[in-house]
Amino acid sequence: MRVASLPKIRRLNPDLVPPREAKAVGLHDDGRMIYEMERRDLVATKKNKVQVIGPDGEPLFRRDGQGEPYPVMRTEPVSYTSRFVLERSPSGAVFMNEHFEATESDRELDRAKAMESAFSEILAKTAIERGLSAEDLIARLIDPIKEAGPGQVLVEEDYPIHRGGQAWILSNGDTFNGTRRGAEEAESNVSGKSFDAPEVEVEAVEEEATGEY
Repeated sequence: MRVASLPKIRRLNPDLVPPREAKAVGLHDDGRMIYEMERRDLVATKKNKVQVIGPDGEPLFRRDGQGEPYPVMRTEPVSYTSRFVLERSPSGAVFMNEHFEATESDRELDRAKAMESAFSEILAKTAIERGLSAEDLIARLIDPIKEAGPGQVLVEEDYPIHRGGQAWILSNGDTFNGTRRGAEEAESNVSGKSFDAPEVEVEAVEEEATGEY
C-alpha cells in the first residue's frame, strides 16, 4: 500500500515591520532599531477603577439586595510608553521585546566578568614568564600572604615559617624538618634569601683562643 506524504509547510519568515503607531527613536548596540509607542497596560487597567459620574455631575450609586447603596465603578484605561525592538520567535512570528536593554545588575555582571578575565590573563602571563606552574602559583598564594584589615597593607610571611616542633614551611610550599638554621639554609637554596650568621659569644671565642678556662 502506498502512503502519500504530506507537503512540507514552509516556515513563516515575515518582515520586521513595526506597528503604525510606533516611532523609531534610535539604534541598539547590535544595530537593531528601537521603537516607542503608547500601549495600554491591561493589568493596571483592571486595577484602576473609578466611580462613575452621572449627567448631573454627581457620583452614581446603586442599591444591593439589602437596600444599601454602593458606588458604580468602571475601569479607567492606563497607558504607558513602550520601548521595544522587533524580534522573531523560534516559530518565525514577530513580537515586540520590551526587555532588550541591559539592567544595572547586568552591567555589573559584565564588568565583573571583564575584570575576572583580565585578572586571569595577567596572572597566567606572569606565571608563565616566571616559569611557575599552576601548582606552584597556588602554593605561593595559600600561605605567604596574611589577611589584612581595612586600611592595612598585605605583608608577606617571613620564611621559613615555624609550624611547631621541628617543622618549617618554605616559600615554595615544601616542609622542612630540623633546626632553624637548617630551615634557613633550605630557604636560602630555594629563594636565594640571605640570613645573618648565628651570633657566637665573644667571651667563649676569646677563652678558646687563649686556652684559659
